[in-house]
Amino acid sequence: MERETGMKLKCVRADNGGEYRGPFENYCRTHGIKLEKTVRKTPQQNGLAERMNRTIVEIVRCMLSQAKLSKSFWGEAMRTTVDLINLTPLVTLDGDVPQQVWTDKEVSYKHLRVFGWRAFVHIPRDERSKLDAKAKQCIFLGYAHEEFGYRFWDPDSKKIIRNRDVVFFEDQTIEDLQKLEKTRVGSPHEISIPVPVDIEHLVEEVSGEYEETTTGGEIPQGKPECYDEAVAHEHKEHWLKAMNEEMNSLSENHTYDIVKLPQGKRALKNKWVYRLKIENSRPRHKARLVVKGFNQKK
Repeated sequence: MERETGMKLKCVRADNGGEYRGPFENYCRTHGIKLEKTVRKTPQQNGLAERMNRTIVEIVRCMLSQAKLSKSFWGEAMRTTVDLINLTPLVTLDGDVPQQVWTDKEVSYKHLRVFGWRAFVHIPRDERSKLDAKAKQCIFLGYAHEEFGYRFWDPDSKKIIRNRDVVFFEDQTIEDLQKLEKTRVGSPHEISIPVPVDIEHLVEEVSGEYEETTTGGEIPQGKPECYDEAVAHEHKEHWLKAMNEEMNSLSENHTYDIVKLPQGKRALKNKWVYRLKIENSRPRHKARLVVKGFNQKK
């Protein structure tokens, strides 16, 4: 603190814990620093520190709960909590920011992210082969102090990693990551992520021909040509299941976001395309939601 501010430390107040006796006590005495110790079992004598401890614990509890992380991550949550408090305007500083007061520099909030977010972290080229994935799914834990970048929890290696090349997925936690992993490995307890909008309201049927290419194993009879035909089909339940699977896939892969249409702009048209294929001697109903991208203007 003396090196950062150029001022001399005059007094330290602490509780009567053993960690403040012995070497630390001798250090203060040698350097002319006054060491004030509270009476045993009277934390109110050091109220400023105790109130801050309570604030930190309450924030840590909320962060772990929202992020769906276990208590074992309390240290990372506390580290991030202190970083956020140092960037928060305080009444005791007349609305000023602690870090700004301490460093006498303008603070930036551009780097802030939500604790526990799911993220895709870039894998350096020298750590992967040509056919390996270029990114891994991790959980955001906080900010690195001793080096630039963010801190992440890698569920595969069970380690904390640091990286700056990352894409964050808002409103997705470790629970969403675990659900996707169960689905990927074919767990018998697969959980379907609910789609926030109804298919019928999302899709706008359009008239006109749509070129289709017949692939191997496809049955050319008995498939609907549009949404209305699908919901009126004799195998309606199979087509609805196929459409729900498609919507779940789009949602899990964060393919789209529900946003307000800019004023004066029109949305691109879209359409359901249906396929009936034979797989393992059984028919399989497949549905794909396609967008007429050739209509978009730069």
